[in-house]
Amino acid sequence: MNTLLKISLILLLVLSLLGIADYYIPDCSLFQDYIRGTFTETIGILVTIVLIEIILSNSRKKEHEILINKSAIRAIEMINISLENYNRAAFDIATPSDKKHLMTNKTLDDNFLFADLCELFESSNSLIFEGIFVSKIEVYFDKLDHLAQTIKTALYQVDLSYHNELSKLLIDFIKYIEEYYPKNGILKDKTQSLGDGKMKDEIKKIISEHTGNVEYEGTVKDKYVRLYEIIRYINNFKKGYKKLELDIRMKN
Repeated sequence: MNTLLKISLILLLVLSLLGIADYYIPDCSLFQDYIRGTFTETIGILVTIVLIEIILSNSRKKEHEILINKSAIRAIEMINISLENYNRAAFDIATPSDKKHLMTNKTLDDNFLFADLCELFESSNSLIFEGIFVSKIEVYFDKLDHLAQTIKTALYQVDLSYHNELSKLLIDFIKYIEEYYPKNGILKDKTQSLGDGKMKDEIKKIISEHTGNVEYEGTVKDKYVRLYEIIRYINNFKKGYKKLELDIRMKN
């Protein structure tokens, strides 16, 4: 029990005893004057203790909030590292070769097309550290998996009780990504044969020739429609995330 609370309880007991004593002692006695003086002084001490406790409580709350903010910022820094790696992979997978020279800042266009995913099975030559025999889609899923794991770790290990909006945003991210994750099906298409040809060549043709709205059709294309939706979702997620990051940093 808090020391100040213990003292307050003792003083309340003293006040009660003084009140009882004052009731039974005859008026105008010196002892009664002493009791009443002590009663008044005790009330003053009790009020002072209460005020001190309020001040200390507010101070502790502020210190706790600062610590939580610092923890949240550390989590944000880790997420930012994973997010930056993801951004490069997303740009690589959703920006075909004939458009990359137009993107000076290497940032994925919010209005990228479904047809822009047509090179997803090609080697990730722009990401030289991944190896020339690794496809863009493999790199993309690797970076997305790492981003999702970083976010899960933040949710498990960091107290975000003062940052409900950020917590909800991160939880919604995990729920959306895991709702229907097309990784296994897409990577299987990369190695699967189709008659005398390869499935990945047929997929490239389907994607590159697509026009109009992007909709589920109950065909092999649906996995790639989901991939397209995930990339667009994360593009929108980043906007809300960066806004909340700025708000948290301003509070620190």
